[in-house]
Amino acid sequence: MMNNIESFVLEKLKQFELSLLSPAAESDFLSFEQLLSDHFVEFGSSGKTYNKNDTLEILRKRKESRVATDLSPYNFNVVTLAEDVYLLTYFLRQEADMSLRSSIWKKSGEQWQILFHQGTIVKE
Repeated sequence: MMNNIESFVLEKLKQFELSLLSPAAESDFLSFEQLLSDHFVEFGSSGKTYNKNDTLEILRKRKESRVATDLSPYNFNVVTLAEDVYLLTYFLRQEADMSLRSSIWKKSGEQWQILFHQGTIVKE
């Protein structure tokens, strides 16, 4: 069962993840850059590994193309790993694929940053 702090964190991190999933919206691109740690690593569902620069380039292209992608994230959950460090997990349906997503977020002062993200294709 989540405590009040985890419930608050869950809503905050869910908001951040949703903004990263659909940057084609009229969002400030600089905020995406600030959300990604300089040491950010992603293991994509494709099996590729991405760093901060790779991810920002993907987000930039997605924003420029303004292509609407049918994304359906659901079943968000958060677990505290250490003080101000959280593991966020959720499922994402993207067209015909389903993936389990996990992200590690750290809060430093008032700044939140994502350190790690992984997408793993799952069978329904």
